[in-house]
Amino acid sequence: MATDMSTSEKPIRITQIMLSRGFGGAERAFVDTAMALADRGHTVQIICHPAFSRRQALEAQQGIEVVCVFPVNQYDGFARLRMRSVLRNFNPDVAHIHLNRAAKLGGWAAASAGIPWVGTFHNYYSAANYANASRVFAISADVRQHAIGQGLAEEQVTVVPNFSRVAPAEQVRSRAGGPVRILSYGRFVHKKGFDVLLKAFRGLLDSGAEAELFLGGDGPDAGLLTALCKGLELEDHVVFGGWMDDVRQELDQADLFVLPSRDEPFGIVMLEAMARGVPVV
Repeated sequence: MATDMSTSEKPIRITQIMLSRGFGGAERAFVDTAMALADRGHTVQIICHPAFSRRQALEAQQGIEVVCVFPVNQYDGFARLRMRSVLRNFNPDVAHIHLNRAAKLGGWAAASAGIPWVGTFHNYYSAANYANASRVFAISADVRQHAIGQGLAEEQVTVVPNFSRVAPAEQVRSRAGGPVRILSYGRFVHKKGFDVLLKAFRGLLDSGAEAELFLGGDGPDAGLLTALCKGLELEDHVVFGGWMDDVRQELDQADLFVLPSRDEPFGIVMLEAMARGVPVV
């Protein structure tokens, strides 16, 4: 159901472009932004990869039209022309573009179609593909400084923090006793530090603490992490839960949320844990 708009907010037509297949923080922000705009009564067009993992969820959302484009690479001229045609037919007030490949292809398509576009820096990107953006959104002040250091004008870059659509808990859950339930989730890649978490969890158990660890997510390091878990003899204390469509269910059963990333430009997962009243390490 769409949320009533304030009298100062007029509905717009907006195209959201991202060409990823998998799912991570940037993809979560992309999906949440599109759904939040549709909820507020705006007309949203999605241009995404046909294999995007959250395509069906977007297609099921009222107020969202999904168009698939398959880019061979970031220099795919046919994909550029296809996006330009899609944009001209939809004629949005603005295009909002996420991640570098989409900026490379979609930025050209939008500019060629005469449509203003904005891009979001979800991480510490090169600014080469964003030079002709009307505005660049940085998810933190530090990312903004990075973008300016990459050559973008100060007045071109605005800080727009990430947000979460996870509904806030009405009341913080009291701990029921028993082993401490620790939760962490994200993409299984080196920078996310799940190997560090497993080693720290082994140390926690060795100190005499009673605890269990639930790891949600998937990714290229999944095999390495399961092997490490076995090598640390943690199989009886760690659950690998795969990707979670509804993180609230696991958050509401957790006593503690841990973000073990080696580096993190923002960390939407922390907002989700905070929304449900779960302490964060």
